[in-house]
Amino acid sequence: MSEQETKQEKKKRIRLEKKVMQPPKRHSQRKINFIVYGGVFFLVALSALSIFSNVARNLRQPIKENAVVKVEEKTGLDNQATVFLNAFIKIYFNQDLDKSNQDKLLPFFGGTLPDMKQSTNFKGQTELKQSTLLIVSDNLGRFQVDYKIKGSKEDAWHDETVQFNVPFEQKDGKYYVSDLPYMTNAQSLTASKVKQANLNKSTTIYDEAWRKKADNFLQAFFKAYTTDDNSLSTISRDVRAVKGYQFKTLDYSYYNQDKDKTQLNAQVQVTFQDKYGNSHSENFTLDLTKKEDIFFVNHLSHGIKTMKEMKKEVSK
Repeated sequence: MSEQETKQEKKKRIRLEKKVMQPPKRHSQRKINFIVYGGVFFLVALSALSIFSNVARNLRQPIKENAVVKVEEKTGLDNQATVFLNAFIKIYFNQDLDKSNQDKLLPFFGGTLPDMKQSTNFKGQTELKQSTLLIVSDNLGRFQVDYKIKGSKEDAWHDETVQFNVPFEQKDGKYYVSDLPYMTNAQSLTASKVKQANLNKSTTIYDEAWRKKADNFLQAFFKAYTTDDNSLSTISRDVRAVKGYQFKTLDYSYYNQDKDKTQLNAQVQVTFQDKYGNSHSENFTLDLTKKEDIFFVNHLSHGIKTMKEMKKEVSK
């Protein structure tokens, strides 16, 4: 029995040895090439994708950074100017009974008030309710201002709303009001930008009779400008009347004409008065057409950029 078991074990061992020594299964050359080339293609594609991603990210990054800086710079300028203008409006619309506030306003004008041929006439008391920024553009701040006013201590308060426009400039990183503020109707938000023609003294030779005719025309024009009557459209182009005020005086006028003596530039200062008796002055630049003794306003702008030239004329 022991010998029989030995033979069986021997047969079993031989079978196991044959099974272990059996050569591995061979793959075809085509399949091997497919595996190799596929792996190489995968690695190349993965590298190309990584390179493309890095290039795209580098191209996008500078544009994004520049856009952020530009927005921050613009917002910073607007915010600084708005803080300055809000402080000016707070002083301008908070006044005590029969007490001028020019001393408090003086620093906002850079230490020197613009030339005013007629002193302002303030009667009553005002208190600022709120001011809303409409836009800061081209060195002009536009606000909708709500304030209340009364003529005496015993009078009742009256609510008023105006569009208040403040020209300003920047010097050494600080701001100053560069011209007289002016009022416009709250709904006239599409007013044209302030553009004045440069003065040319070589063409400013007029006789007194001609100047008087021009002054008379502008007085009639500004009366229509504050009464919104039908005559305004017959003597001007695209000029809208301002309600709530009346023309008081034409304080200053300077005229410039072209060589043909048909196109005129007028720089004037006008004083208006509200229904409470308060007066304020505004500067205007007008482009006029003159034909014989007939005048027509082609364009009206607020303010006078050549304030230094105006000061020289006033001081003479």
